[in-house]
Amino acid sequence: KSNYILADINSWANINHHIMMIYFIPPLLFQSSSKINFHTFHKLIYNILTITILGVLINTYGIALFCYYLGTEWNISVIVGCILSATDPVTIVSIMENLDISEFIHVILEGESLLNDGLSIFVFNIYMSYETNNNNSEFIFLWMFFGSFIIGQISYITLIFILKQIQRDKLLETTLSFIFPFFTFYI
Repeated sequence: KSNYILADINSWANINHHIMMIYFIPPLLFQSSSKINFHTFHKLIYNILTITILGVLINTYGIALFCYYLGTEWNISVIVGCILSATDPVTIVSIMENLDISEFIHVILEGESLLNDGLSIFVFNIYMSYETNNNNSEFIFLWMFFGSFIIGQISYITLIFILKQIQRDKLLETTLSFIFPFFTFYI
């Protein structure tokens, strides 16, 4: 039975990570980030970061230890842990919409879910660079940490500016709202 589990772990580890990153992550992150109350998010950022960092790292490395125990290499085990540890923000948002919870709890859960994906992608890319023998791991770390934040802010400001200019064209608004997350993610 453990051979089947090991085969499943290896198949997840060998999935083309670009497919996961390109097609699934941008719309999920955009949807979650566009609905969050940024003033409350800013007030609760330390709580959200604590929950996110502890949750993702404990889950990632817990899953990695389990996979390593089953015989998978450590880097591959951590990559599988990154893939499996991120929660689904769509599920959390749909559950919260059915419950009558305070904005405080809503923003903490939504913010954790949003940052959870980003941290999982961050750790995933670092271990993928080690696995592919990329010697620029430090550059990748700095670029992902600072560059992605700056690009995200510029893209967000640009999208909001454009959407304010074209308020009456719903088709163009929808098209830009669909394209911008992918465009930002590709940069």
